[in-house]
Amino acid sequence: MKIRNVFFLQKNFKKISLLRPQIFFIPCFLILLLVFLTSCANNNNFPSSPWVSKAVLPGTDWAEANSNASFPPRFAHTSIVYNNKIWLIAGATASATCNDVWYSTNGTNWSEVTASAAFPARVSHTSLVYNNMMWVIAGFGSGGNLGFYNDVWYSTDGTNWSEATANAAFPARHGHASVVFGNKMWVIAGEGLILKNLIFSPTLCNDIWYSTDGTNWSEATANAAFLARVSHTSLVYDNKMWVIAGEGNNNSYYNDVWYSADGTNWSEATANAAFPARYENTSLVYDNMIWVIAGHSANNYNDAWYSTDGANWTQATSNAAFPARHGHASVVFGNKMWVVAGDGNGYLNDVWDSPF
Repeated sequence: MKIRNVFFLQKNFKKISLLRPQIFFIPCFLILLLVFLTSCANNNNFPSSPWVSKAVLPGTDWAEANSNASFPPRFAHTSIVYNNKIWLIAGATASATCNDVWYSTNGTNWSEVTASAAFPARVSHTSLVYNNMMWVIAGFGSGGNLGFYNDVWYSTDGTNWSEATANAAFPARHGHASVVFGNKMWVIAGEGLILKNLIFSPTLCNDIWYSTDGTNWSEATANAAFLARVSHTSLVYDNKMWVIAGEGNNNSYYNDVWYSADGTNWSEATANAAFPARYENTSLVYDNMIWVIAGHSANNYNDAWYSTDGANWTQATSNAAFPARHGHASVVFGNKMWVVAGDGNGYLNDVWDSPF
């Protein structure tokens, strides 16, 4: 075989030598390009090419989709993705607590579907999509019991809302978290109105509740393993529910991370994540990773962090293009992460996305 190979090369050398030099230039160029990109990757110093920097490193670069969206500036609202739209629900402006509902098909242009939904105006509620409907759960407003709600509402169009229950089994609360997991809706912790010595008192909770219809709620546990907290975040990842950060008693702030496969038994992934302790941040799942975005402790943050296991965290950016903030909302839409409004030393109505 070796002799034949040598004969072949000798026989065809003249033909090969007659090929134009450009043919040899192409593979050389590709090799040099690969070396360059590899060097950039090793130094985290990507060129300005959108294909390289935005696709490889989400959460690092953020673009402003709208600096002044149609909805009034606000914080403590919620956002969800439903029917191929981003939705913004309720929250507080500088002058009022709201029960308006807005949507966008692109994150830039926003339309109001109702200025006054059937549910009372509120902040620090939760929203989710379950059984092909949008849901609004609990929160804080001017009504309810001392302003605390434990009502549950649903809608298929954002305009018409129906009340599943005015008084769910779980104590009225705000600053809780909600997810859909195991074909159930879940309510996790928050500041609840708890009866103590015949008096209802605002109390931080670590209870967990679930429902399959929004009307009937069952308690998975009255006392989860994690410390009671408010203004934390929750998500579903790796077939588990997660609880991330939040505010505890006496102005204490957390950067712990917990998970559960059943809502009753909780395990600690880390007591001290790499990101600074915070509350009123957002968290989501994107690119098969958990993300934590912005929030507040002593100051507002505009950082972004990611993890594949909840224990080990990497900082995508310490200083995103968007102003530092808390009480914002985040969703995944159109294969991008979005940051919507919030309080950044003044209420905001800007909208940002990454990668762009």
